[in-house]
This record gives sequence, C-alpha cells and structure tokens, in this order.
Amino acid sequence: MALGYNIYDAFGWIWLVIAVSGLFGIVAIMIVPGAIKEKIGAYRRAHAQCQHGVVGALYDSKKCAQCYQDEIIREQQARKRAEEEEASKRAAKEQAYYEWVAKIRLPEYLIKMHPEKFELLVCELFRKMGYEAERTRYTGDSGIDGRLRKNGDLSILQCKRVKGSVGQPVLRDLFGTMHAEDAKEGVLVTTGKVSIQARDWLANNNAIKDRPIKIIELDELVECIRTYFNEGDVVPVNFVPDMGPADFCPKCGGPLKVVNWRKESFMGCAAYPSCRYTKSLPGDQKNKKPPNKSLQRISETAKNMPLQKPLS
Repeated sequence: MALGYNIYDAFGWIWLVIAVSGLFGIVAIMIVPGAIKEKIGAYRRAHAQCQHGVVGALYDSKKCAQCYQDEIIREQQARKRAEEEEASKRAAKEQAYYEWVAKIRLPEYLIKMHPEKFELLVCELFRKMGYEAERTRYTGDSGIDGRLRKNGDLSILQCKRVKGSVGQPVLRDLFGTMHAEDAKEGVLVTTGKVSIQARDWLANNNAIKDRPIKIIELDELVECIRTYFNEGDVVPVNFVPDMGPADFCPKCGGPLKVVNWRKESFMGCAAYPSCRYTKSLPGDQKNKKPPNKSLQRISETAKNMPLQKPLS
C-alpha cells in the first residue's frame, strides 16, 4: 500500500508540472509574437526613409533638416492654436463678467440707494411716464411719498426701498391714505417683494376693486428705469456691486461665489440651479470661518476692471 501511494503521489506531481509548463507555454505563445512584431516595426521605422529620402528620419526627425524644420513649425502652430483657444476662453469669461455686472449694477444700486434719493428717482420716473409727480417731504409725510396726477385722476405713491418683503400693514396704510386723500388708486414701488399674505389681502378685499393698488417690484422697476433713463445717468460710474470672488464658471461663463453648506465651504456657480458647477476653495481659504453674508466683497482685481466697457 505504501509503495502504491508513493507511485501515485509522484505521478500526481508530474502531471502538475506538465500543466503549469503548458500554461506558461500558452502565455508565451500569446506574448512573444506581439513583442517580436513590435521589434520588427521599430526596426523598420528606424531604417525607413522620410519624404526627403533620409534614412531613419521618420523615427528621428533631427536626421533630416527639412523634417526637423517642419516639426518645429507644427509645434509652433499647435502652441499658437492653444494660446488662441485660451485667449478666446478668457475673452468669453471676461465678456460674461461685463454682461453680468451690467445686468446687476442697476438693481444692486437701487437696493443700496438712500431712501430719499430713491423717492426722488421714482418721482422723476413717473414724470417721464407722463404723470404730474408731486413729491412730499421726506419726514412727516403721513405715509405719502408722492402724489401722481394723470388725466385729472389722483394716485398716491408709496416707495419702499427694502431688501426683503413688504407686508400687509404697508398696503393697509396705503389704502387708508388713499381714502383720506380721495385718490383713485395707489402705487407701491419697492425694491423688494410683496409678501404672499399681502397679495392675498389685496385679492380678497372687495373695497380694493374700486380703489386698486398697483404694485411695482424690483424687476419691473428696473425695466421701467432702463426704458426711460440712460442707466449711466442713474448709477454712479464708481459703483461696484457686491459679488463673490472674481472667478468665472467654466460651464456657463457666469460668476462663482462662495457657498456655505452643512459646515462646508466651496465655490459654486451663481446661476444655480440652472448651472450646478462647483469647485474647491483655494487652499488659503479652506480653513477660514465662513462669512455671515452669502456674497463677499469683490476682490481688488475686479475693482480695477473698467465697468463701462462696451459690450460687443
């Protein structure tokens, strides 16, 4: 029994060696021809002639002066194309910056105006729209910022230069003033938004139907001012809107701003959610305490950029 076991064990090892050797042979058959083919190809390239008849110039262009010169020209052209593409991208981003600044300068300025100057501007706007506009005193005006007359009808003007919303009490006070002045309508001009509750009060108040209150919010106000004014006559040349760091989104060309979300800060496109591009903050800003405001003051570099550059 012992002798039979040893013979079987010995033959088992022989078959294992044969199997392993066969496996290595198969691998060698698969690899060696490719390596040989590569060697042959390299040899042919090294001894092939270029279009000028120089042996080996296809493998080493320096062996042929003309081929070497052609290669230098191709490299220069490739660098030039890359530089032109980079310049084009920079120009597109710069143009996007100017367009963005041009778009937000007026609404940003209106929000930051002194309330008295804002009232003056709104009264002048209604004059250009064909109204007789009489502005009241800045203080002690009994809730009336101006009286507007057109075709013999009196309208009471109320101006609210705010960043947030205008609530129901403002509309109630305006409606009461309209009754006291026997005005046909009221006009509320605001840089903010009229709250949902205030609009519901207007919609559900039957008395408003006889003495309506017209609401002009920021977007409509901006459109009216751009229609009747030259924007440069309203916004000072040196006014710079608040924005994030002077960087641009590579996807849409819009500005990037610092986003603070779940105790993390990163750069995000201001066009979110239509554009969802994000990137990490620079290394020197990662450990900084997040600012209280979502937008930071524009960088010194962006401050020096000419904001009045004409758009092409």
